[in-house]
Amino acid sequence: MARHLTESDARLALRQGRAIEQFLGARLDEGDRLLRWVRCHTEPSGARVVSLFEVYDEGRPDFSDLVEFAAFDPDEPYGANRSFDTPEEAWSHLVNTVGAAPEKFVGSGIAAEEYRDFVAEHGWWPAA
Repeated sequence: MARHLTESDARLALRQGRAIEQFLGARLDEGDRLLRWVRCHTEPSGARVVSLFEVYDEGRPDFSDLVEFAAFDPDEPYGANRSFDTPEEAWSHLVNTVGAAPEKFVGSGIAAEEYRDFVAEHGWWPAA
């Protein structure tokens, strides 16, 4: 079973009010590895909220839940959030502003698996 949603399935998920996520990678900042990931979910009002997260890489083989990692910006512990009236506006923001790849979205809670794949590819966990 494929982990990544096709672009049409990701767009359908947004129209249906389901959450999608994407692990966007890492960068170094003064010796700290920071991870970026994005999530889009639907509020009860129907608004689509895009949350862009940048967190410290605190992962270990037994701890890889991105949601639990400390935010780089303490003023944005729940990510930088933007609200959109339609799924089309949210999609446009995800792809054109955030830079998410249309073919790399996953369902809710799966971005942590993408992070684990990233670690496996690069061959290391951060220093304990």
